[in-house]
Amino acid sequence: SNGVPATYTAAVCESYVWNGNTYTSSGNYLHTISSGTCIVTDTLHLTILRGDHNAFVQTACGEYSWYGTVYTTSGDYIRRYTNASGCASSDTLHLNIISIPPAPVVSALSYCLNAPSAALAAQGGGPLLWYSEATGGQGSLVAPVPSTAALGSTTYYVSQVLSSCEGPRAALLVRVVNKPELGIDRDIRLCFGGSLDLTRLYTVSGLTWQWLLNGGTVSDPVSVNQPGNYILVVSDGAGCGD
Repeated sequence: SNGVPATYTAAVCESYVWNGNTYTSSGNYLHTISSGTCIVTDTLHLTILRGDHNAFVQTACGEYSWYGTVYTTSGDYIRRYTNASGCASSDTLHLNIISIPPAPVVSALSYCLNAPSAALAAQGGGPLLWYSEATGGQGSLVAPVPSTAALGSTTYYVSQVLSSCEGPRAALLVRVVNKPELGIDRDIRLCFGGSLDLTRLYTVSGLTWQWLLNGGTVSDPVSVNQPGNYILVVSDGAGCGD
């Protein structure tokens, strides 16, 4: 000041130096100058602007997107920018990434028509969620019990949850198939000294089969001559028998 009181106005970020003093808060500040009998007081109207500094804590499964960047590992990440007041600002993200668990291990199942069925099962390290769709829908902790009342195939889907993260779904195919149809029972008579080839009586191609007599296996079904009730037992690849 040149002997005349002066008024100053300033709006700055974080701090301001005036006449050798550093100010970090908004306010009105005075500076007095003495020269002989002359005393002059200057006034500073100061506004201190602040940067924005925020911290965020986030836990995510597999990855996390933050301001256009996708992060796949845990760590602390900083975003620096200038806020609306023109002051240097920063956001800090404390990120914890949890690995997504793999899909459970499943095996396809086949049931015979109208046979008893049991609740579905899968191998996983955490709680299982069952779905009727490949995507979407609401998962259930209760495993479904397939119906065997009609022929056909149904696909069920299951995922597992570990550390609050749900993994992809595995598809489990359940088939309901008919049992083999061998045909009618037969009543055959042999002449004394004759023999019968049992393997020619029924078509068993593609089936697992065996002939029984009195609860025991017939060792040579191609040539039998002992009277009695012979029983043919067959099963297919689905385990359905007749």
